[in-house]
Amino acid sequence: MNKFKIFLLTLLFAAMYIAPAYAKVETMTVSELKPGMKGIGRTVISGTKVEEFDIEILGVLQKGGFAGGPMILVKCSGDVIEATGGIAGGYSGSPIYVNGKMVGALAAAWYFADHSVGGVTPIHEMLKNFNFPDEAVGELKVARLDKPVEVYGRTIDSAILSMDREKSVELESSLEKNTMVLTACKTPLFINGINPELVNLLKEKLGPQLPYMEIMSGTGTPMASHAPGVSINEGPTVIEPGSALGMQLVTGDIDMTAIGTVTWVDPDDPEKRLLAFGHPFLSKGRVEAPLTSARIIFTMPALDRSFKIGEPIEIIGVSHQDRANAVSGYLGRTPDLVDINFKITDLDQNRTQRYSFGVLPDEDLLPMLAMLPMMQGMTQTVDRTGPATASVSYSIKGEGLAEPIERHNMYFSTMGGFDVMNEPLEVLSMLTSSNIFREVKVSEIDIEVEITENRQTLDLVEIEFIDDVKIPANDETSVELSADSHVDMASDAQNLIGNLQDVPQQDKKSATPPRTIPPAKMPPGEEIKSFAPGDTIRVKAMIKPYRQEIYEEILEIKIPKEIPTGMTQLEIRGGGGFGNQFMMGGGSFMMMIPDGILPMQFMPGISPEKPPKTLDELIEKFLERDHNNELIIELIRPPETNPEKIKKQKDDEKPDLIKSITQTDKVIYGTFQLPLEIKKPEDESATGSGEDSKIESGTSEDTKKKDKPEAGKSWKSGYRGQ
Repeated sequence: MNKFKIFLLTLLFAAMYIAPAYAKVETMTVSELKPGMKGIGRTVISGTKVEEFDIEILGVLQKGGFAGGPMILVKCSGDVIEATGGIAGGYSGSPIYVNGKMVGALAAAWYFADHSVGGVTPIHEMLKNFNFPDEAVGELKVARLDKPVEVYGRTIDSAILSMDREKSVELESSLEKNTMVLTACKTPLFINGINPELVNLLKEKLGPQLPYMEIMSGTGTPMASHAPGVSINEGPTVIEPGSALGMQLVTGDIDMTAIGTVTWVDPDDPEKRLLAFGHPFLSKGRVEAPLTSARIIFTMPALDRSFKIGEPIEIIGVSHQDRANAVSGYLGRTPDLVDINFKITDLDQNRTQRYSFGVLPDEDLLPMLAMLPMMQGMTQTVDRTGPATASVSYSIKGEGLAEPIERHNMYFSTMGGFDVMNEPLEVLSMLTSSNIFREVKVSEIDIEVEITENRQTLDLVEIEFIDDVKIPANDETSVELSADSHVDMASDAQNLIGNLQDVPQQDKKSATPPRTIPPAKMPPGEEIKSFAPGDTIRVKAMIKPYRQEIYEEILEIKIPKEIPTGMTQLEIRGGGGFGNQFMMGGGSFMMMIPDGILPMQFMPGISPEKPPKTLDELIEKFLERDHNNELIIELIRPPETNPEKIKKQKDDEKPDLIKSITQTDKVIYGTFQLPLEIKKPEDESATGSGEDSKIESGTSEDTKKKDKPEAGKSWKSGYRGQ
């Protein structure tokens, strides 16, 4: 979503929203209220027209509010209440008046009769939002009424406020008959432009974090398709107490909008402040989410709980505080969102689609909120499931980054490509919720995906030294990961994550995941090869393209002249094999792990013993990780045994990697380890080749070569297959 466009539109239409046709309203304190007083409430049940319903004051629960303050008990009646089957979801924030003075906002309901009895958050409690209160929201103890009241044949002298509908049912059945259970009026959160399966996924992942929201599919029409400043049928909207109000998590080609009611807005206020909902939205404290005008399409009566069905019209301002008693905000201001631009090309259909949306910049919610719209874009464009190969390029910008993070990678997916977005989402978490170093305000994410149903994979099936010492793929001395084994590895990763989640937070720093590649052993009767410093090691890799003939790849790596001697091993691996699949290499990371991202010390390429000390170091290590289309040969450096050299080494000194990389245009799987010994020539004659090192592309015409960027020179990494 273009911020400049939002800014211009907000200014252009601000006048029509902040010129309410009503007089300034006086307020009434709780101490002035008496049982039996009558008044009115205001809300929208269809379109944008504000309608009135009748209320009667039943009493005051002195410590029954969301923040432990008072809550006013009222009985609602009239045609509006009858039409909606009682107090409905979306009534949250409906202003309540007695003798022409504002009392507060309808915010809770008693759902065990005809849904007409509700709780009102006092307006003076809501106005505290502008003083940045620090009240905590939670379950409260039983609150007493000043005087008992007769309600549906029951004498009620106390009440308890619950945030959870199911818990309310349990409480109501367990408490004495003189105590009622009030449940917070859940605000419907409408998801427009996303299919029902993804809406259900959002409920599963985000539902526990949104206790005041009722997540449901919307009208299917994102706000971006509406004419700016104009509702579907009613023309320009005036914002006044009782108007429908939207508060957005995502806006643009796809939107997620919670719809409640405006409680208070002062036409004479130069800051154009606004109060709504009468309860929290996310309970985040300070949060800047887009506020929109909204229309109600229909109010659905229900025996359990009625709810309004609505949709946003146009951004009219921004929220400021999300506290226990209310959401507060400002009209005419522009929200600062994370702009996400997503381009996807289906190579098989020769079809390209672009999506643009803005996302609430909340550190905890950003990865999930960004994932779902991109998954929807994938669904709309590709429109199928099953195997897929994808090339992904992304760039992430933000305040706090020295320069944009840019990376390319390739993936093979068994899920129609849904999981190819895992890596950029992992980076988002690394910069936000998992970031312990310094604040990063992500401002823009650009992602391009090219996808095909053709399976473009390679499997390492056999590795041998040139003099025919072989380590076959199905021997116990090696470990191979093929594309067909991804599901099993995903299951193993899920078990690992489940175990990690059981570790207390303070103990996770010392926990270490098990090694997934066991040390190789030589076949019986074979001697371990030995090489001298300066020699060149040559191996032959047998590679199997999917449903094609095996071909050979000759790999070479030169042993540095300055290297410790001793036993070590040579590792030959595909970038899509062991080490990457927990996070990205064809696995389903975000889908597998329900509660977020691995702790930093468990990320691939991050040593638990020597975790990064700065964010820049963490980013550098991230970008040094294998790419899924790389064929890597790496000599593990033996430990230093010379006392003098050990003494000179610095604690933070990082020795150069002894590694050579061949880039290809396919995802490569498989990992092999060959044990060897490095000896000085004077100790024993070595059998290495002694030639200068180079990388040969083998017999495959598809194999590409490209030098990997030098670490630390640029935060750009990767190769894009053609």
